[in-house]
Amino acid sequence: IYNKPNPVTEQTSICFTHNLSSDKTNITIEIFDSEGKKVEHIDKGEVVCEANVEKCIKLNHNDLRNTINKNGVYLYRLTISTSTGDKSIGTGKFLIIR
Repeated sequence: IYNKPNPVTEQTSICFTHNLSSDKTNITIEIFDSEGKKVEHIDKGEVVCEANVEKCIKLNHNDLRNTINKNGVYLYRLTISTSTGDKSIGTGKFLIIR
């Protein structure tokens, strides 16, 4: 899991692969500030992404409304879940520079 571009100025994409058995997955992204406080919860809903194929989820200023104007280091947690209950979680960090 990684994001690009990093540092972030206007938008970023979080890219990942998974090995879950379903191509239809639900994606949520939580963003935390450097003190561990959750500042964003982004529910991308059902997303079609094949197993073992890289997928990138674009985040824009609407998704990052609580963080995009505040310089700093942020941590993110991406959760992928399927209708059968399988789940995969990845984490990363990015820097916002305005």
